[in-house]
Amino acid sequence: MNTYNTLFLGKVYYHFNNVDSTNIVLRNILKNHKNIDGVVVSADHQTNGKGQRGNSWKDEPGMNIAMSIFFNCNFLHINEQFYLSKAISLGVIDCLNDIFNKSFKIKWPNDIYLDSKKLGGILIENTSLKNKLNESIVGIGLNVNQTTFDASLPNPTSLKNILHKSLDQPQLLKQMWFYLEKRYLHLKNGNWNLINKDYLDNLYLYNKNAQFKIKDQIVEGLITGVNANGHLQVKIENTVKSFDLKEISFIHNF
Repeated sequence: MNTYNTLFLGKVYYHFNNVDSTNIVLRNILKNHKNIDGVVVSADHQTNGKGQRGNSWKDEPGMNIAMSIFFNCNFLHINEQFYLSKAISLGVIDCLNDIFNKSFKIKWPNDIYLDSKKLGGILIENTSLKNKLNESIVGIGLNVNQTTFDASLPNPTSLKNILHKSLDQPQLLKQMWFYLEKRYLHLKNGNWNLINKDYLDNLYLYNKNAQFKIKDQIVEGLITGVNANGHLQVKIENTVKSFDLKEISFIHNF
């Protein structure tokens, strides 16, 4: 049986009832824990949680996972930073798929999906030094026991909505550490081909026709991959084009 022991991740751990943002709190804590891989901050509730594209991350107090982790990624060139995003998102879905025997997917760049529903998201804040990553703060939000959501959110869900039972989110949080550490060590040990393969194997809508919004127009395309810079590659009318996060969005038909 997997005991979910880690080598370093979570060995320094802080939990709070309420914070503005776990990323912000962790950044302040790091002033006393420089270069210690795997420092973790979690909270029952964030009042100013952040998501991709500058969106806010809203959560119901005590119902979900909200945590931030520090990684010392100075082995990565600044142009290689998307490998960290791949490794972290794989760690999250490895955990969920293993424990719950489902087929969770990564919606580019690093949202966590089941079918067409969003379960969680990841926000990574990097600093660099001499063309190398210096400090990376990885924020992870995952809907666990929350069952109702803000009407402005287009497609949220939670583990409780999926599994029809309540879960012990503090236990799940610590189980996730094991899988995140494993994928981070893949990255650190240079197993990048494995990370690339597994990321594509678990990429939402990979090699499937889908609709996208590009420059206020709805187009149909086929996701063919993600390039080294983390840009989504989509085949549109027999031409493969690359897009960054601000240039393309998915169209969900519910």
